Amino acid sequence: MKNIFLFIILPCLVHTISAQCGAGNILLTSQSDVDNFSVNYPGCHRIMGDIEIQGDGIENLDGLSVIDTVDRGLTIKACKDLYNIYGLKNLVIVQDFIIRNCPLIEDLMGLQSFQTASNSLGLYELELKNLVGLNRVKYIRQFAIVDCKKLQNIGGIDSLKNISTLSVSGNPILQNLEGLRKDVEISQFYLEGNANLNSLTTLDLEELYSLDVRNNAELTDLSGLSNLKKIWFLNIVRNDKLLNLNSFVNLRTINNHLRIVENSNLSNISGLKNFDSKTPDSIMILKNPSLGTCHIESICEFLKDPISNARIENNASECIDRKKVEENCIKTGINNNSTNNDVVYFYASNNLLNFKNLRNGSSILFFDINGRNLYSYKATASELELNVSEFNSGIFFIRIDGKFVGKIIK
Repeated sequence: MKNIFLFIILPCLVHTISAQCGAGNILLTSQSDVDNFSVNYPGCHRIMGDIEIQGDGIENLDGLSVIDTVDRGLTIKACKDLYNIYGLKNLVIVQDFIIRNCPLIEDLMGLQSFQTASNSLGLYELELKNLVGLNRVKYIRQFAIVDCKKLQNIGGIDSLKNISTLSVSGNPILQNLEGLRKDVEISQFYLEGNANLNSLTTLDLEELYSLDVRNNAELTDLSGLSNLKKIWFLNIVRNDKLLNLNSFVNLRTINNHLRIVENSNLSNISGLKNFDSKTPDSIMILKNPSLGTCHIESICEFLKDPISNARIENNASECIDRKKVEENCIKTGINNNSTNNDVVYFYASNNLLNFKNLRNGSSILFFDINGRNLYSYKATASELELNVSEFNSGIFFIRIDGKFVGKIIK
């Protein structure tokens, strides 16, 4: 009876061990290695470690058709003779999947069963025209499409609903992002160095952690992002034909920083006028030679705080530097009112400054950009008119009862 029991258990144990293999690294460097995979790793459908395929002379991956799962990384790189990946037809899930520098790979049709890259999928230096073959993929944590010289569109990812990080970079003939689902969820979105990208597809995205759009020479607008309401990091850098930021008209929150740098034809940022000035940690608007107007509501409100972290330099005329923008904010009256503090004040040409809705005994303090106290007054009524003709020329900041409320220029 004991011998029968061992006879039954032992084959099961052998099957379990052989079906899950490669806890270390598997390296395949020749067509023979690929063809003999099932011989060297009998019954191995799940790779518990990494598998790397690299080398000249590898033309197909048919010998790997038994694999359905890779627990760690699958890397295919520098296979100059590999012309298809049909041998991966049963692959369903992998942690990290990279295909790099395989110049004969023109499609991903061999991935018809593939559904998930739990950490990353990277497509680098391939001859892809589109992404057909990824039709069943629903989730990719980090998705990079980089230096694919013949990529025309990203069609073929119809089922992809969730991407934590999407990087589309260095694809010279890609003109738009058609192929992305309208309702796709993205957290970090990078578009860089796509020389012919001229528009974005319309997305439902209302929130992003970061958006980085840079070095896209033909991009004229960001109209596909008009639903965006909240973001942490926003970078718009060196997009030579970008004309405006009108697509951000619904943006209400920038939780960390705003960077608008070296966009040579950008002339209008009024689309950013509605974000809450209390939310950014810093704002940088630099070297946009066509940008002559920066005194929009949100920017003016942000600049009201003399210690706010704002760097505005080397733009056109009325946006040449921070001081000029502050002057324009004051002259146009954009930041001369403070409803939050129930105080109304303005600078008039006759050297009179009027306050209303003051508390009796309120302390009014004027100080300079270095924080030095210059003039102080006590309110004896709810309204006060001050003659500021004795003030020296410059910008003066105002505190009422210790609370910063705004600035004037003389």
